[in-house]
Amino acid sequence: MNTPPIAVQWNCAKSKDLFARLGIKSFEDFWLIEDKESQGISIDGIRRHKGRFSRQLQRHTSRICLSSGEFFLKRASGASYKSISRELSASLITPQFGLEPPPIAGYASDPSSLRGFVLFKKLESFHAIQELLRGAAPQEILEKFGRSKNCIYERIFTVFQKVQNSAYYYPDWRDKHIFWNPDSDSLALIDLERFHHLSERPAYARLPLLLRMARKKEQKTLAKALGISLPELRLQIIKTKA
Repeated sequence: MNTPPIAVQWNCAKSKDLFARLGIKSFEDFWLIEDKESQGISIDGIRRHKGRFSRQLQRHTSRICLSSGEFFLKRASGASYKSISRELSASLITPQFGLEPPPIAGYASDPSSLRGFVLFKKLESFHAIQELLRGAAPQEILEKFGRSKNCIYERIFTVFQKVQNSAYYYPDWRDKHIFWNPDSDSLALIDLERFHHLSERPAYARLPLLLRMARKKEQKTLAKALGISLPELRLQIIKTKA
């Protein structure tokens, strides 16, 4: 009996047509996209994660550069397969906290083989906090960020506090994951593969003491990302509560 092909779900018809013209249509085309590299497509592997025990490649992210745009392809398998469903779920949940999710062009998953991928479009007009704090953005953007920094940080504190007060957990509040759009003044968060509901955590990890420790870890990560001390972050959180 033949196994039916894994369907690719598209959120963006333009992206679908763009890849189809390059001969990239099916799940396997995306899963083995390096085989499709040609003059019209450039692929750069930017992150690779191996299984802790198997040492097999289970999760990897590739930057795909086309003449008409830039995309990011996340593929996961085996024990890391759940990161795909987390990315998809987070894209629906994070807007309720005041965050713009990374735009998903298409995705596919196969529970039977524990393989899946998400294809993201590049966040246009957004700049990472890392880029802004290091002075790596265009000068006019840096000047606007300098004038608006306090307000931007206040909004980040508000978003962060909403997440901490919710039933969701995200350990990766890093400067390279938090983005600001100087045109719309909106905030975005990327790399959401570890964003999850607390019910997904083992029972022992939901004990009050361990949960408080996990929340403190979130705080430490964000404080480092914003270049402020942990006491300063906690003071801002108290102000946000007030």
